[in-house]
Amino acid sequence: MPFPDFDPVLVQIGPFAIRWYALAYVAGILLGWRYVASLMRRQELWTPSPAPATGGQVDDLIVWLTLGIIVGGRLGHVLFYTPSLIWEDPLQIPQTWNGGMSFHGGAIGVLVAVLAFSRINKLDTLRLGDAVCAASPIIDTMIATTMPFRVPNTSTPTQAISAQRNSVVRTLRIWLNSDGLMSSNE
Repeated sequence: MPFPDFDPVLVQIGPFAIRWYALAYVAGILLGWRYVASLMRRQELWTPSPAPATGGQVDDLIVWLTLGIIVGGRLGHVLFYTPSLIWEDPLQIPQTWNGGMSFHGGAIGVLVAVLAFSRINKLDTLRLGDAVCAASPIIDTMIATTMPFRVPNTSTPTQAISAQRNSVVRTLRIWLNSDGLMSSNE
């Protein structure tokens, strides 16, 4: 079965291009931010202690997490997939618009951002990390949805459908569990 050939660019104005994949990141980050903020407002999730962060701290955290995703994702891509850039063309390393973000690097960047943010703000790292992890399937789902729009498209229809299904199932499990509808040992 041939994979549809989607244009990865939604809109291009001169040299500026808005890509579907970038929109998935933006949408996932924004939705995840609002979800974490809503978790912080639900005191019953955090008893007997207060929530690990205030709404204002969550607003600040999202900046750190976004930088962690971008910097970690790009550095991960360079280190894992194109290390030759380091000595051949180091000026190309920060050029994310030329493509190349690594999920693994982005995950490491998020981890570093949570560790640094919680240390600087004297927050409980593990409890804050729980909230961030609860929101991670949201961005996973958004990115999996845009798999057919990626270039180069190395995905098959089966991979794209499987990634979407798995992301949706993870998201639903976390949301249902956070509402007390499922026990954590199921």
